[in-house]
Amino acid sequence: MISDLKVKCLHEDCEWEGSLGQYVRAHENNCEHRLVSCPFANCGCDFKNKTKKELEKHLKDDDSKHVWMYARNTAKQLIDV
Repeated sequence: MISDLKVKCLHEDCEWEGSLGQYVRAHENNCEHRLVSCPFANCGCDFKNKTKKELEKHLKDDDSKHVWMYARNTAKQLIDV
């Protein structure tokens, strides 16, 4: 079966190997080397195209910045209504 084919992760620096089925079901979205953007990008955060591992650190380090961005963005939306 196609899902049994042996594959390697496509993300740079990731050494994961397994079946295509495992990759699609479990690894692809959870790979720490996958490039992501900050979930607060729509509020003005410019953190993007970094690894998932870097995002976890960014979210911890910039939590107060994100609260401020979210509050500012929400207030702006209320004023514009």
